[in-house]
Amino acid sequence: MKQQCVLQGLLPGYKAAMQAYMDAIRGLANRLLPLIAIALQLPTDFFDMYFDKPMASLRPLHYSAQVSLPDEVCPALPLGNA
Repeated sequence: MKQQCVLQGLLPGYKAAMQAYMDAIRGLANRLLPLIAIALQLPTDFFDMYFDKPMASLRPLHYSAQVSLPDEVCPALPLGNA
């Protein structure tokens, strides 16, 4: 069961942008796997059978904005109030 992109109505193009991101990351992984196999002195296609289906998922989170004063970030390191 595929989940619906709830933000599609609020952010036009969001789903397409996230799909493009996932495709790019998957492509990167597919280019790295043969290099890892070579480094391990294995055949370049050694990992192919383990990565025939995507195992990654994307779950972007939204954290509400929080305001803090510079001294609250790290009281041990005063920032500009010396």
